[in-house]
Amino acid sequence: MKNRKQTTKYVLYGLLAILLFLPMIQRKTGFVETRALKGVFEPTPKPELTFGNCKSGSYQTQIEKYLSENFGFREPLIRFYNQYAYSFFNTTHCHFITPGKNGYLFYDQAVNDYFGTEVPKHFDTDDDFRDKADKEVELMKQLQAELHKYGIEFMAFMAPDKPWVYPEHLPKHAPRLPEAVNTVEYYDQKMTEAGIPHIEMTKWYQQMRDTASFDIFTKTDTHWRYAAVYGYDSLFRYMNSLNDFGIPKIHIGAVQSYTTDLLEGDEETLNLMFPIKGTSTKYKADITIESDSTTRKPRVLFVGDSFIWSLETFLPMREILEDVEIWFYNSTAYIGFNKETFKVKEINRLASLLNADFVVYYAAGHQWWQTSFGFLEDAVEQLSASDSIIRLTQQMNAIRNDKKWNIAMQICASDKGLNIDEILEQEALNVICGKPLLKDETPIYKDIVVKFETEKIERNWRQSKEVMDIMQQKSTEKDMPLDSVLKSEIQWLVLQEIERGELVFDQAPITDTAAFIKAKRKEIEKAWRNTPEIMDMIQEKALQNGLPFDTMLKRDIDWIINQQTETGELFLTN
Repeated sequence: MKNRKQTTKYVLYGLLAILLFLPMIQRKTGFVETRALKGVFEPTPKPELTFGNCKSGSYQTQIEKYLSENFGFREPLIRFYNQYAYSFFNTTHCHFITPGKNGYLFYDQAVNDYFGTEVPKHFDTDDDFRDKADKEVELMKQLQAELHKYGIEFMAFMAPDKPWVYPEHLPKHAPRLPEAVNTVEYYDQKMTEAGIPHIEMTKWYQQMRDTASFDIFTKTDTHWRYAAVYGYDSLFRYMNSLNDFGIPKIHIGAVQSYTTDLLEGDEETLNLMFPIKGTSTKYKADITIESDSTTRKPRVLFVGDSFIWSLETFLPMREILEDVEIWFYNSTAYIGFNKETFKVKEINRLASLLNADFVVYYAAGHQWWQTSFGFLEDAVEQLSASDSIIRLTQQMNAIRNDKKWNIAMQICASDKGLNIDEILEQEALNVICGKPLLKDETPIYKDIVVKFETEKIERNWRQSKEVMDIMQQKSTEKDMPLDSVLKSEIQWLVLQEIERGELVFDQAPITDTAAFIKAKRKEIEKAWRNTPEIMDMIQEKALQNGLPFDTMLKRDIDWIINQQTETGELFLTN
């Protein structure tokens, strides 16, 4: 009996020791694969121990915060706690998501807006909100008038709000105050009175939900998803009606359903252990774009919230638009189809405005109380520039829109260590003043252009955590080094750009191909011989293949030159 008790104590002590040390082992070794948490967070750096920060106590505070974010099994423990809160109390620890009934998720501001409690959080009285809205609409009129001087159309787009489309799934809440201001209705009325072209989508989606064969909003995402194609179709048709521009027509065919384990974005941010029930069926409409000799693809500047992202997810943007800029909350600018990222305040905003055929301000209904994130006032100010500045900016845009000229300026800017706007301004002044042009002294042969584009894409990708996470996942799936996957993906993208005619170049005046290849071989060999890792790898390959080292080196260099020729990195002509 005594031995049994003693054994029980040892077992319990052993289990306790395992529980205490297991998180430490997991943190050091990662022997159990766990799902990464979704969402945006700023990791706490590991503090360096010094006498000063130890004496002041700041080290203890910093290391405690660091360890609380970096212990073993943190991810599954957080998911377990979130699942407990959601399953038993229908609540989440995601600050912007409100769970409704029957597994529906809503954006918290949208819920507040529906019940009339959002505007009072930001304005002392409803009249204060109305005064602000009146000023914003007046700015819209001013902006519309200024843009019309240059043949540019301005319009507003009011994306639908989920609570107004599916109110029966909202969580329990006090009734909406009868006197509460409706932000969408107020802006809709004022823009109509002011003659501002706009579309209000919520009313239409309320009607659609009773006839559609699918959910207008998915249960577990606060944004419109596959049903967004109907809204964008209406948007582009309305834009075309403003000036008969000739925008390609969107044809929406049958809506296909499919089953997937992939979660919607907002459900992912909840970081639960299990998917919410009834969310595996997704839908996607068959989309075709009609173009002919009379159609023109417009350049569009979108300014607004996250409801724009479904445009690139569910529609072939490149077939509809010539170019696109998205100013996300008028804070972050995504330029072009490859979404080069800048701060809005750092770009040439006047050039972006004047380069557009259409400027579209858009936001979901619950975001209209904060219209326009400072955009309208700044845009009117930008367009008040002097005639000489306007002329200079228009010439810069003409250069930017000439594909060969633009790529020459990008290469020139890189060589001179200047940003693209600085070099465009120099070239525009050269044109206006009749001086020699920078483009005439900047070769844009295929090997130069492909090398430049490859390096530019790699820089942008390495700065994007989202992109690098995808590349890391592909690296794991393919069992390839991350750099190899990155290079392969970039090469594929560059080839796609060449096929679509987005990346252009001149024929290289190479008359002696053999001499060029010989010089290229020497260049590669010199670089490799200065890289011990590459030399070790080639030595190992030489031993495996039973070849002399120099023979193996020559074979690998020849293979590289052939690959670069096939992929367009090296351009040869007789």
